[in-house]
Amino acid sequence: MSLNEQQLLAISITERVCSSVSLISASIAVLTFLSRSAFRNPVNRLIFYALWGNMLLNIATLMSRSGLQHGTGSPLCQFQAFLLQWFFPADALWALCIASNVYLRFFYGYNSEQLRQLEWRYVLLCYFLPFIPAFTLLFIQTLDRGKVYGSAVLYCSISVPWKTLRIAIIYGPVWLTIIVTFTIYLRLGLYIYFQLKQLRAVEMSGDWAEHVNRIADPSVTELQAMEPTVSQQHSQADQSGTLTQQAVSAHSINSHSGASGSARASSHSTMAAWAYTRYAFLFFLALLVTWVPSSINRLSTTINPNYVSFGLNYAAAFVIPLQGFWNSLIYITISRREFKALFGQFCDSLALRRRTRMAFLVT
Repeated sequence: MSLNEQQLLAISITERVCSSVSLISASIAVLTFLSRSAFRNPVNRLIFYALWGNMLLNIATLMSRSGLQHGTGSPLCQFQAFLLQWFFPADALWALCIASNVYLRFFYGYNSEQLRQLEWRYVLLCYFLPFIPAFTLLFIQTLDRGKVYGSAVLYCSISVPWKTLRIAIIYGPVWLTIIVTFTIYLRLGLYIYFQLKQLRAVEMSGDWAEHVNRIADPSVTELQAMEPTVSQQHSQADQSGTLTQQAVSAHSINSHSGASGSARASSHSTMAAWAYTRYAFLFFLALLVTWVPSSINRLSTTINPNYVSFGLNYAAAFVIPLQGFWNSLIYITISRREFKALFGQFCDSLALRRRTRMAFLVT
């Protein structure tokens, strides 16, 4: 069984459209991060690094079936397969790094500077580690199975005769990474749940409940989130610290003022940590959206090499190029206040130019 020309054309068009959308959205996120320091919060920093891999992956997905049309042994086909092998698993590794940051921040009290010092190690893990097998496979071939990189229906990747390698060096390690990442979030979720359960016993005024809701919104800056309680008591606090670090400091300060102050500081710590965690978890959910359809498709072809499903192939062609789009969407959601301010500045600039032009015409 094979796909007909109309089905292949539909897959190719979908791949290219989704790749273009992903490239545009990722480019917007990268440009705002580079141009405005307000966008550089801890979660966005790692998403920024991940987006570079997403954009390079989109170069491969934009090629769609062009590599196959030039021949599986052509440089274009081999280059496409190399890019896919290199950057396709990187998103899963970045999800693990983001989860690790949350864990270190939450349980070990890492501040922004300490986490920033880990970033070069994350880059090596997410980009240098996948590069090794991706580059090595370019030079492996046998008489009976040919080159490792060849036709994978949708594009050039690890070919069907080498199907066991797909599990060994792509899907197996990625799903192991996904399981480890999920375990971290499960540990965090259970801890936060029990903390919130304890906090329900604390009677809070309406004003305090509203203040906690502000903390739960990570788009509010760390200093704003802690006002008025902490900024008044501890004006020398490190304003560049993270949400969680500020909240832990709040707990330390208020613990001397009695049980009520301690409960409130605990509320700060828990809600601030939850605010950070929930957005990091969205990155993990976006990863699942990408990998589940593709994994089902590859598992089916591994079990039965003659099985070809248009539905599964189309679903994979739709979700794989959109890694950068989902990550950009999370970035934009986290930075919605900054984007709103940026849009306001842009509108004010346009209005000023219009008034200047009208004044010039009048005179």
